[in-house]
Amino acid sequence: MDNKPEAQLNTMSVKPLFLHTELCHSCNRAYQISQRVEQLGVCVAIVLAGLAILTDGSGMQMGAVLLAVAALIVTLGANQLKHRFEMYSDSH
Repeated sequence: MDNKPEAQLNTMSVKPLFLHTELCHSCNRAYQISQRVEQLGVCVAIVLAGLAILTDGSGMQMGAVLLAVAALIVTLGANQLKHRFEMYSDSH
């Protein structure tokens, strides 16, 4: 098996509509950021939910729950954006 540079794209393993996102620098960057925001949002929501459990009965509990929900909403938005880039067509 020959070693190909990382910059080359193996078109056999990529959906045809996803090619633009892989090849366009700005779209690829936005796609990568949306993946990171999604992962970070899940982590933040888990930590805040744990904090809400640990601060049972205090005023901080409601704030932690609200922030965890906000983190999940941001995560869902990043997920939707990521899926749009995955389905991006050549209309760009």
